[in-house]
Amino acid sequence: MAKKKQIKVIPSNKTIEVDGVEYRPKKAKYQKTDGIEHIECLIYEEVDDKEYKTKIDFIKKKLKNKLSAERIVEEVVKDLPIPKINKIYNLLKDKKTKIKRHDGCLGLHIKNKKKKAYIELFD
Repeated sequence: MAKKKQIKVIPSNKTIEVDGVEYRPKKAKYQKTDGIEHIECLIYEEVDDKEYKTKIDFIKKKLKNKLSAERIVEEVVKDLPIPKINKIYNLLKDKKTKIKRHDGCLGLHIKNKKKKAYIELFD
């Protein structure tokens, strides 16, 4: 009996791994239904890790000085609902509040002994 292939889907970075080979979305095909565009299917392509890392490093180097962390946080926070802004504000006023970065879907965990909040920066 032949061994079954195992497919690993990693939603946090939108990759699929088949027998240790990583695939990333190359393009999407869309279909309009009642005037609304929906993704019909995603086309994946095998990832060359070295080439991928080189491209990511190049992009980071070119863009890192164009946006400050302050500007990114400002854009994220201004889209939060008022109750969440109030909750985060009150948490941050407490000197014992701890802030931890969450990788994957990039975000910040803000918590003290009694309360906690989460700000999602990117999905």
